[in-house]
Amino acid sequence: NLSMTKNEVIGALEETRLVIEEIVIPQQVTLDLLPRSSSIRKLQHELIAHYQLQGLSVGKEPNRRLRIYPK
Repeated sequence: NLSMTKNEVIGALEETRLVIEEIVIPQQVTLDLLPRSSSIRKLQHELIAHYQLQGLSVGKEPNRRLRIYPK
């Protein structure tokens, strides 16, 4: 299913923001996000780049997810 709801997108980006601001940056730890579709991961990658952090897609579909690395 290629269609994503607005709530799915908002939820995924909110998850990404909270993980970055509350865990990755202050605690300097690497963390995996929940598995998401490639289109949502693309948006998450853009958000991670906004924070000047590195992200990498890991795992195999349908459990492919983003791993965020601290600076």
